[in-house]
Amino acid sequence: LVKVLKGWDGNASADSSAYLVAGALRRKLRERALATWHVEKWSGTISEDLTTELARAGADAFPRAGLGSRETFLRGCVEAALADLAKRYGTDRAKWSWGDANRMQVKHPLGRIPGLGWIFNPPALRQSGGGSVVKASSPAYGQSMRFILDWGAPEAATLVVPFGVSGHVGSPHRLDQLPFWHAGDPAGEATRLARPAVGTLLEFKP
Repeated sequence: LVKVLKGWDGNASADSSAYLVAGALRRKLRERALATWHVEKWSGTISEDLTTELARAGADAFPRAGLGSRETFLRGCVEAALADLAKRYGTDRAKWSWGDANRMQVKHPLGRIPGLGWIFNPPALRQSGGGSVVKASSPAYGQSMRFILDWGAPEAATLVVPFGVSGHVGSPHRLDQLPFWHAGDPAGEATRLARPAVGTLLEFKP
């Protein structure tokens, strides 16, 4: 565990186990501190900066804050975090990855009906990013579009949406932008390569 976190570059990539572990440790740090302070109903959040400040506090600060021994407190956080992760993702830590915990879970209105999800819901892709990084993503939310505009060259602007421009299950444009959106589309490939999203649902002839 120490080797995993020590060699981590801070990236929230889908293949990262370190990001998954670090997030679990931070949550347990907050939870155990608030529980010790008898904060039962917490309507707000402790900022990332305050969580980091608590983790970096010296050994003498923990007893003053009513948290007891720093070493004992932090060891308890680690054990609780690892136990939670093992319960969710199995005991084989080599198989843990942030992408499995951060799978996209988008539900089509008709896909919420039992038995119809496989038809209407988009695939539950493993995602990089997170709730506190530049690439905002979680199972429940993400960017509604990614738009890049250089005012010096507006004709080179790029835009990509999460799925496609059609909501029709049988349309080739329903999910044609999903691979680009999922990858972040840093080079604007969706704009350059996608064909015009034109289709005909019904055609009436006299």
